[in-house]
Amino acid sequence: MKYSLRNRNSGMEIKRFSQAPLGVVSLLCAVLSVVLFFVGLRMSYMAAGEGALMVGAVGLFAFFASLCGFVLGFVFLHYSEGNHAYPVRCIVLNALLMAGWIVLFVIGIL
Repeated sequence: MKYSLRNRNSGMEIKRFSQAPLGVVSLLCAVLSVVLFFVGLRMSYMAAGEGALMVGAVGLFAFFASLCGFVLGFVFLHYSEGNHAYPVRCIVLNALLMAGWIVLFVIGIL
């Protein structure tokens, strides 16, 4: 939904832009990363701590999902014409998720 209203007397223009699909995909990548975190927790619990390879693969996939969301957030920020609050929120959320995954991987290595 993209429309524009113009006031004839003052010459002011009010623009309304809907969210771009890249922003929605960026948010969905963040949600996927969080869901995969809980899937990894459940897999680890069900395997009684012995499912290291599968849990690691899920965690790595979740890290790459948040990385893709981070990149798409920057692309959305660069190409969006309207409000920049939504892409900034997606970038911050995906950056926090990536930092969390990096911390979990480092703890797992040590």
